Amino acid sequence: MRKKGIALFLVLGVIMLVILAASIMLNIVLSQTRLVHHVVSRTQAYYAAKGAMYYTLEKLRKGQWNLGGSYTFCKTTSCTVTDTDLPNSIQKISVDIGGPNSGISGTSLVTVDVNYTYQPY
Repeated sequence: MRKKGIALFLVLGVIMLVILAASIMLNIVLSQTRLVHHVVSRTQAYYAAKGAMYYTLEKLRKGQWNLGGSYTFCKTTSCTVTDTDLPNSIQKISVDIGGPNSGISGTSLVTVDVNYTYQPY
């Protein structure tokens, strides 16, 4: 009779250890998923800002935008530039163009600001 009782406690102990290990692994996986999602959102914002900056510089090079202006890129029509290809995490990209001689070596200063949201799962 004692052997059957010990076997029951051993099986329950092993099951508890397996459940504990599984919950730890699940917690690690979920944590990594949130971290990767945050990194993806930040990377999308970074490259969207670079794209807006290069777009602005090209417009300035062609003389289609003015120095000292401010331009906004977003998905709605109330912005200067409507871009439906922006990721869902990015609300708005603002580009401010300084006047002549406002930057380094007498060039114009271009400032890019990206508003994005990180919504964890």
